[in-house]
Amino acid sequence: MSAAVDRGDAGRARRLVLLAHGTRMPGSAPLLERIARDVAARLPGVEVDHGYVEFQSPSAVEALQGGADPVVVPVFLGSGYHVEKDLPAMVDEHGPARLTEHLGPHPALIGAVVDRLAAEARGAGRPLG
Repeated sequence: MSAAVDRGDAGRARRLVLLAHGTRMPGSAPLLERIARDVAARLPGVEVDHGYVEFQSPSAVEALQGGADPVVVPVFLGSGYHVEKDLPAMVDEHGPARLTEHLGPHPALIGAVVDRLAAEARGAGRPLG
């Protein structure tokens, strides 16, 4: 998961929009903000924005309207209704934009699961219940 990414790997993209579901749970917004910030740090020259389909701000529509011709990455593990219907409709309505596949099940996520298991084996897991 820590493979180096250079500007060439991002193609010609000048703008990237990360879209996540959103939640009513207070304090959850910093996660997507941090992901966007970390992605931006690895892609100099690419403007990185983020938005949420439901519950949080900025909305997906606001994020899509923030600039020209973005590449949109759905930050979703599964391909449910939002990924299959809502996001393509939003991109069509508020484009032009290019929509990528959602994140899961990307091979890097498998590596993250293995990393979590290794961390738990070292005592870094957190007991529940």
